[in-house]
Amino acid sequence: MSSGIPLTAQEATAFTARLREGRLPCGAGDLIDLITELETLKNVACGIQADASSAYDAARRSDQAAAGVPAARQGRGVAAEVAAD
Repeated sequence: MSSGIPLTAQEATAFTARLREGRLPCGAGDLIDLITELETLKNVACGIQADASSAYDAARRSDQAAAGVPAARQGRGVAAEVAAD
């Protein structure tokens, strides 16, 4: 992930809403361009989601270690917390 401006959940929500509200273009060329860009968007989003999940896991383990949770128990439940609906 880049070192640019942090992404927020609110931004992702707003962009998702924009995609849902939009209508498809009419022309075949515009449709294939849209399909191509949406595929790129999907791949980028998956990468960001993986990075965020990994960072969340690391943060939770760090918090748990600071709270004295034994290493063998650190990170338990994180997968359920980040599971997609």
